[in-house]
Amino acid sequence: MRFPSLHLLKLFEAAARHKSFKLAAEELHLTPSAISHQVRSLEDQLGFELFTRYNRKIELTAAGQAYFDVISDVFNRLNKGTLNVINRFSHRRLKVSMIPSMARQLLIPHLSDIRTRLEHVDLIIDTRAEIVDLSQTDVDIGIRFGKGHWDNLVSEKITEFHATPVCSPQFAEQHQLQDIRDLATVPLISFSFMTDAWLKVANAAELSTLSAEQGLTFGSYDLAIQAAEYHQGVALALLELERESLATKRLLQPFPVAFKIPQSLYLVYRHSDQDREEIQVFSQWFQDHFAKANDNFSSGPSLRQ
Repeated sequence: MRFPSLHLLKLFEAAARHKSFKLAAEELHLTPSAISHQVRSLEDQLGFELFTRYNRKIELTAAGQAYFDVISDVFNRLNKGTLNVINRFSHRRLKVSMIPSMARQLLIPHLSDIRTRLEHVDLIIDTRAEIVDLSQTDVDIGIRFGKGHWDNLVSEKITEFHATPVCSPQFAEQHQLQDIRDLATVPLISFSFMTDAWLKVANAAELSTLSAEQGLTFGSYDLAIQAAEYHQGVALALLELERESLATKRLLQPFPVAFKIPQSLYLVYRHSDQDREEIQVFSQWFQDHFAKANDNFSSGPSLRQ
């Protein structure tokens, strides 16, 4: 018996998947009669019928269903294998979208490490402040704050976040910050996606007069932190993002308190990109980085949630 051509197998796979010669023809840019004729030719080669034909529909026979299961698996493995070879040997690029504070704190200090892991991949960092729609752009990976639910995207949780009051050493000395109740006497710096965070601090410290309205509010986390570095008040910083600033004394924690915020850090990408090697490598690096950092990090006593 002569082995059927890939062309015939592709026609059969499309017709079986759609359960329609017409829809298969539309997908493959042929006529329904051409599909029907070619499938009949395949049946003649195999020696058994693949479809039961009715006036307005077709149905797979038992043999047709068994053959479809085999052929669809073969095409799936062929597609994945082709993609893997392309990814290994062709010129590749990876575009990652994240807000500027993420790039500043998480990526820039570790570029040499990630570029070593992605040796043959062009890494492009998109630092627009707004959330990028991966279905409408050429962005491959998004780094996002949230609760893990984005339509039509794979989301991988990277780390939780803890917020803590921070300020510059000069500001702490100038205002003699020694007790958390001292927050009621100084300007407070907020940013838009954590508008109720100071209320949590107030409730925990039993400060009825504490209000974010006594200070500044920024739409950008980066600007809020920069304002604190420039002695403008006490900001709520995300400890997991500000380890370096705290270690180098650009910022300090005047009070050893922290609390978990509802949002976590997620890495997101399209379902169709799950098998891309460079996405898997970047994701693994990101998770390894935070796992190592969190092992060496203590957030101190927790405030009540």
